[in-house]
Amino acid sequence: MHVRLAEPIASSQRFVAPALAARVNAYAAGSDEPLMLRALELAVPIRVSVTGPAGPDGGTRVQIAAERSAAMFPVFDGVIRAEPVDPLNARIVMDGDYTVPLGLLGAAADRTVLADVARASLQQFLERMKDEVSMDVLRRDTAP
Repeated sequence: MHVRLAEPIASSQRFVAPALAARVNAYAAGSDEPLMLRALELAVPIRVSVTGPAGPDGGTRVQIAAERSAAMFPVFDGVIRAEPVDPLNARIVMDGDYTVPLGLLGAAADRTVLADVARASLQQFLERMKDEVSMDVLRRDTAP
């Protein structure tokens, strides 16, 4: 299932793009605090893997998957990048596909009972990333 999500950020792409790349690489390197995706009443620890550069549009190609019981949860494979909105503002975009597990049964559940759960989980992840990148840019702008 294709998904394109965007979150506006009040800073220039010139500052957002490197902060975003650093944040994605930090996620991929792991941290003391596990990344969690929340869906319904469930919190799932995830891993972010950098799979390569995105190409001419910039950004980073990533895969986001559950850390445990991965065969039971969707996998997102796509690009995270900063896009300009105007000279002073940008947006962080996740553009790619998520694959549901369990074949036809998983696809049917994704279209009915679990409609929009994977998308909402990715949106929540993107919002967290936007907040962290915003703080990184702000710290950079106010550093002595």
